[in-house]
Amino acid sequence: MVSASPIILIIAEGNTTIFNFQLSIFNSSKGVLYMKVTVKKKDNSIPVVITTEFIKLQDAMKFANIVYSGGEAKQIILDGAVEVNGEVCTMRGKKLREGDKFTFDGSTYVIHAAE
Repeated sequence: MVSASPIILIIAEGNTTIFNFQLSIFNSSKGVLYMKVTVKKKDNSIPVVITTEFIKLQDAMKFANIVYSGGEAKQIILDGAVEVNGEVCTMRGKKLREGDKFTFDGSTYVIHAAE
């Protein structure tokens, strides 16, 4: 199977890459053309590095400088404005562990353990 150079298209918003598209065309030994399209969504999540086993959601919001106080975090969470791992979460004491993601105001944060 012979392949041609791939065509790469990058979709960006400002300086932020949103999607990468890669189109490759293959020519088989029988003269048939095959096309392969690969689409990757760029992960623009913001890391939140913790040194403990878990962090509570409202504390993670304070730690990431999203809010100024626990009271502000509490209200935002109770209003249903925060998603944890893709689902709305209204539990301010929700324990987040390594790999968990939370989203607020269009930004996604991911919990990482310190090395």
